[in-house]
Amino acid sequence: MKRRIFPLLVLLLASLVSFTAQGAVKCLYKGKSLGKGHVVTVEYMGPLDTSCKKSFQGMDIWGKYMVSLQHTGMATLYTFDGNTVEKKGQFKLASYDSTAQGYNHANVASFGCRPVRKSNVLPLLYVTRCNPTRWKGLDQVLFVERIRPDRNTAELVQVIGYEDSTILSRHTTQWVVDCQTGSLYGFGNTSANPNRHFVVKFRLPEYRGPADCVVRLHEKDLLEKYFMEDYGIESSFQPVIQGACVRDGLLYMPTGVGTEKRPSILYVWDLNKRKMRNAIDLQKAIPVEMEDCCFVGNYLMVQCQKCWYRLSFE
Repeated sequence: MKRRIFPLLVLLLASLVSFTAQGAVKCLYKGKSLGKGHVVTVEYMGPLDTSCKKSFQGMDIWGKYMVSLQHTGMATLYTFDGNTVEKKGQFKLASYDSTAQGYNHANVASFGCRPVRKSNVLPLLYVTRCNPTRWKGLDQVLFVERIRPDRNTAELVQVIGYEDSTILSRHTTQWVVDCQTGSLYGFGNTSANPNRHFVVKFRLPEYRGPADCVVRLHEKDLLEKYFMEDYGIESSFQPVIQGACVRDGLLYMPTGVGTEKRPSILYVWDLNKRKMRNAIDLQKAIPVEMEDCCFVGNYLMVQCQKCWYRLSFE
């Protein structure tokens, strides 16, 4: 009996990722306040599961569930109590692709605004492919997946593509859902001019069933389209584009790779006024590559390579 219990206990402990925030670093920043002052407190929340040996990419949290994505479309599901995470399972997204040309980089993860059905625990998850090659005739692809926490599975229910005849060079659009306005924002730059960063806005396409499984967005569907640099943005804005989230009309963009040459900087872009509101240097507090972010209450949670952090604006 003991020989059976001990291996089982080891297996359970190995699958548990539980870490309480330890220590905090306070960083000053300029620009309009994101809280009551100009201080952001950064807390290290601990390690994330690295068993699939793929780079960390998109992440989002809904209720007690955190979905952490890794390159090719590997997904790790955690339960989250506000301070700690516990690994619940790991599985491949339905859009998983590890081939050299067709890979799913899974660069950004963004939950929809509400579960499609009352029986669904989670809203649909919008996953940015982040691959400049076409996918089944679609460009700038966004995969929409239904996550089943009870089964640790995912189902591809919708694919969204965006055709932009004005941008012909290689590029990838990063997608993020704004539930406060029911909008879908895309942003990125191009290989032809990497120092020009575009923003596009659409109504979030509905999903009501199989008839909505493929959506093709065109220029006629645009609500907004512009380049950040056309609105007086500083020339120092040359980020390594990662994930993002939107809250109260602000686009939060964790960027960089955590090095001296490409430091960790959180850019905050005002979507309504079309201006850069903040450029917060987090290199000393987060000396690793930041990937994606989301809000939980008033905290900004940031997934990085192999670990994650919690930010609060004071």
